Amino acid sequence: MDQDHCRSLERIAKSEAYRGQSGFGFTGQASIVVNEHLAALAQWVGVSLADKRRSRDVRRALRGLNDEDIAARLLLAGISAAMGKRFGVDEDGNKTRRDMAVWIGYNFACKTREAASRTGEWGIRGLLTLPIFALDGEILVIPATAEVQALMDGFLRSAAAHNPLLSPQESPPIPWNGFRSGGLASDHWHKPKLVRTNHKSVENIIRRAIATGAMQPVLDAINAMQSVAFVINRPILDFVKRVGPPPAPDGAMSKQKTRELTAAIRNWEYDRTIAEAISGPRYAPLTMDTRGRLVPIPWLNFIRDDHVRSLFLFANGEPINDDGVIWLKQFVAA
Repeated sequence: MDQDHCRSLERIAKSEAYRGQSGFGFTGQASIVVNEHLAALAQWVGVSLADKRRSRDVRRALRGLNDEDIAARLLLAGISAAMGKRFGVDEDGNKTRRDMAVWIGYNFACKTREAASRTGEWGIRGLLTLPIFALDGEILVIPATAEVQALMDGFLRSAAAHNPLLSPQESPPIPWNGFRSGGLASDHWHKPKLVRTNHKSVENIIRRAIATGAMQPVLDAINAMQSVAFVINRPILDFVKRVGPPPAPDGAMSKQKTRELTAAIRNWEYDRTIAEAISGPRYAPLTMDTRGRLVPIPWLNFIRDDHVRSLFLFANGEPINDDGVIWLKQFVAA
């Protein structure tokens, strides 16, 4: 696809017609692509589940969902695992077939890692029946084509409003009152930790601090901050869209630089798509790292790069007074 042509169209796109020509956005073109692949995958789901020898873990995870619901959820999970850098990775941040299967499986009602692995592996086999998915070695990937971009963009737009791992959520986050109790609803498949650590000793120290009340001021602070609503700054979003994504890689660049630019372009499209789908006040559930720095759960959040954090505006903001201007100047000077 001609990158310069698509970027030019994106910058001047003010209507459905322009977005349709570029292949991006939740347009009629994207809807056709989504509907086409949903039907094919739903048909595969029906045939596959008709096999009575299918794993009990898979059947249990899919119970209560019809074929199209399963296909829709599987498509979103497959796109996220194939395109997102932090989905389907091991402890070292490397993508593996098993970790991708586990992540896809956890998008269904899997109770254990083994059940998620079996369900996800079943899902990967289904995704590979579609022309938009392929394998790079053992890793599920999506080759960069105009059709794939339209699918990803359109499907994310339709799903982002209710997915707390992609988009800030519509309702206030659950207050934190324990190490694994807070942020997202208790019945959500993703179980966030108050502090992002894999060390059991650190977790035990934090649990004791919570139990004794020593950490209550920290809980009060994080609960207060995640209860603040914000909206998308539409003029800034329009400006970000006019500027466009990072430049496309060229043949003279190193493989590392090419990968970085490709990822940056893909992330720009994710961010734009999700931001455009947001309407009304939203909230960002928060966690912390081991140094006490806030880490929002949603992909689109206010600690990302400048072009992303500039999209956020307090839903109930107040005019900046003289003291506020002084603090703003100090911040800019620093």
